[in-house]
Amino acid sequence: MLRCFTATLVILFLQGSNAYAKTGAELLQDNEMYGLGFVWGAANYMVEDYALNDDVGNRLTMHRAKCLYDAGMTARVLYDSVMREIRSDPGYLSKPATHALQVVTYKICGAPPAN
Repeated sequence: MLRCFTATLVILFLQGSNAYAKTGAELLQDNEMYGLGFVWGAANYMVEDYALNDDVGNRLTMHRAKCLYDAGMTARVLYDSVMREIRSDPGYLSKPATHALQVVTYKICGAPPAN
């Protein structure tokens, strides 16, 4: 199982910018293992690779990283939450799937502290 999950992550990273363009509808149609890898990879990018942004971006990144870590977030819980979010609103079907991930993260973590 771990080998399959690792292979899924490798495929995601090789796809580059196409991963961002994946819509909510496409994520709903994907194989579950691929979807788990997509959501987890996008979440990791969101909380790690935004670093060296401006001060506001860095504050948001640090806030999300700490929140998800403190919540003990797992790939499964995050994937299930994103899938529920997409299914709850047809507007997500045509938007990048990462939009639903950002909304879910905001619902879990809220806005970053002002300072």
